[in-house]
Amino acid sequence: MVKLVDAGINAWFMDAVEGDQRAPHKMEPNQAVSVKELAALGVDAWQLSGTDDDAELLDIRKAQNYNYSDVVTCCPDKLPNYEAKLKSFYEEHIHADPEVRYVMEGSGYFDVRDKADRWIRIEVLKGHLITLPAGIYHRFTMDEKNHCQAMRLFQGDPIWTPINRGEGAEEHDSRKLYEQEYALAKRMKKSPAEETEEMKVDADEAAEKAAKGTSAELSQNDATATSDKPEQSNDTAPQAVEAGSQ
Repeated sequence: MVKLVDAGINAWFMDAVEGDQRAPHKMEPNQAVSVKELAALGVDAWQLSGTDDDAELLDIRKAQNYNYSDVVTCCPDKLPNYEAKLKSFYEEHIHADPEVRYVMEGSGYFDVRDKADRWIRIEVLKGHLITLPAGIYHRFTMDEKNHCQAMRLFQGDPIWTPINRGEGAEEHDSRKLYEQEYALAKRMKKSPAEETEEMKVDADEAAEKAAKGTSAELSQNDATATSDKPEQSNDTAPQAVEAGSQ
């Protein structure tokens, strides 16, 4: 039931620049992510009207059995401890159930990990209904406009508790099922120091391989040169003997 093409979703790979999480964080040049790539990660979205009585929304809720809903408004005036809450939303985590949000006002960003563990930023605008599968690594942040009103949808009694990466998410059943369903290799998150050391080892191995290749090539050239050297004639010695005897 992928509706990403019709939803007009914009997404891109994030840069690694430190700074305000609410900035777009696009790479230079921008590296857009296609709807096909998002669908391959289990991300789904629809473009609706943004109203709570939208006919297609009601159909989707019935089809997916989203029998619970509430509406939350994220902005400095409505959300107590706004800045602290934004930081908590931005912690990388998973949920045991799908995360479903319907944007009724404003905008924001959902970030998800791809199969290579890179961050993809997904822009959500008024009318977007987005679903993230259970077990996907993700996070949410406001954009620089600092205003988003969204309906939260759930099947049954809601469970909002996040399971943070590095705090049990890796071994959680929902993560294992997600990796299975979307054919993900298990990846350990490396520190910058570990990644630098890994790159150094790879470079040393490549240099060693190149050196061995050069050495083997030189040995081959020497062997070729030896085999091409003309052999001494066996007739030389007997002829000298004969000349001496005359």
